[in-house]
Amino acid sequence: DRGVPRRDSFNGPLRILVPVSGTALARHGAELAVALAQAAHGMVTALYADSSSERLLQLPRRFGSALAPRSSASASVHEIVELGQAYGVEVHGRIRKASSARRALLHELDRVSPDLLVMAVSPRVGEQLFFGDLASQMLADAPCSVLLLCTEPPPKSATAPGG
Repeated sequence: DRGVPRRDSFNGPLRILVPVSGTALARHGAELAVALAQAAHGMVTALYADSSSERLLQLPRRFGSALAPRSSASASVHEIVELGQAYGVEVHGRIRKASSARRALLHELDRVSPDLLVMAVSPRVGEQLFFGDLASQMLADAPCSVLLLCTEPPPKSATAPGG
């Protein structure tokens, strides 16, 4: 427990936080968040965790905006805001600079106090089902319910029988 009170009952609209990144996988997570918010008359915060370094910010100058668009964070967030508008769901877009996605998510969890964190994940190869470090950290640290969306089957482990 990180000192953030948990909401044991819903006293109002469902508040959902969903990380976005511009990938198809993250969009699936955002689509689920918007659908849940629509059904529960709730709202969504779409968070883009920007951990890019100054070096990456110089790419547009060196290679042109076609290879390194400056507004990929804004475009990712704007796409989800528009998705919410299409379904009548209030979506707040946030771009947070942070040294890691984990820090950005934890800060936003403290700021927004959502009822639910929706994360799209993909399974990793291994003996046990694993969805990555960030998903594991959020399961351990998030002060709210966490819903992991996986749209692909787990890969066959190299050590599994018949694998």
